[in-house]
Amino acid sequence: MFDPYSVIIRPLVTEQSMSDMGEKKYVFVVKKDANKTEIKNAVEKKFGSTEAEMHFADTSDTLCYATNENQAATYALMEERADMALVVGGYNSSNTMHLVELLEERFPTYHIRDASEIKSAHEIHHFNQWKKQVEQTRNWMPKATQPVTIALTSGASCPDTLVDEVLLKITSWFEGCRPVDEALKPFLDETEPHQE
Repeated sequence: MFDPYSVIIRPLVTEQSMSDMGEKKYVFVVKKDANKTEIKNAVEKKFGSTEAEMHFADTSDTLCYATNENQAATYALMEERADMALVVGGYNSSNTMHLVELLEERFPTYHIRDASEIKSAHEIHHFNQWKKQVEQTRNWMPKATQPVTIALTSGASCPDTLVDEVLLKITSWFEGCRPVDEALKPFLDETEPHQE
């Protein structure tokens, strides 16, 4: 007969932090080679099949809403034409690094923490996640006779003000750039309710 305690390493108690505050779940950490079917059968035998489901976590979709939205927007961004991409966010953010990985498939991409890493239109300090180090790149800004198109995004937990500062710094280098408020006005007018 199967003994589930032969594969249990230790019991854990988890507490939900966002909704259902204070609700405790009892789960078990099991050995890697444990037979999950036998464990599930033993739990069903003890608690019944309906109650047993409460003791198993569904880890198939663990992305938070903001991360999911950022990744969906990044896939859409990859369909656009751009000369390069900038991704703003922490160097230890797995979400931000995944956005960089996606954009690198399509554009020269630079992962920066904030606007201070853009030293000039000729020099940028950025994180190379493959080498796990900050690098300095010269002549990073494409030289073009037409306007330069930059895909700009950020990690899920990156404050909007950091992205705004990057946008303002870059646009300050180009003559004839419209102020950000003016450039956004057509988009804001579409979403604001019409007042009579």
